[in-house]
Amino acid sequence: MSPMEMYPKLLNFQPLVSTSIDIQLSRNSINPLIVNKGSDQIMISSEFTERNNKAVIRNYANLLISMCQSVPDGIVCFFPSYRYMEDVISQWNEMAVLEKILDYKVLYIESVDANETSIVISYNLSIVSSPFP
Repeated sequence: MSPMEMYPKLLNFQPLVSTSIDIQLSRNSINPLIVNKGSDQIMISSEFTERNNKAVIRNYANLLISMCQSVPDGIVCFFPSYRYMEDVISQWNEMAVLEKILDYKVLYIESVDANETSIVISYNLSIVSSPFP
């Protein structure tokens, strides 16, 4: 998502690694959302004090599943750290959330290893841009 320089300023951090993939979109298809409550009106937050709150993790999962059912293209979810992402994904796996997401979307989980991530993204972009099914 660009401009890349905007996010470190908005979120007050200095990135250690940053990359940009040049792709052309045929239509306006990016709609960033910030959601702070789930359907049960419980807060959705990545604040440190809320990270082990099962209701927050469940609400985030329900939001993601709902969006996967209605958004025609891809969805990107951001986490404040790889550690927190791993914890949430582990809990989502136990809750069968990942299976529900896979009913609607291909799932890609970013690796901590920037080189590995780059290889996987390049490989997936080559498949998407291939003229063969």
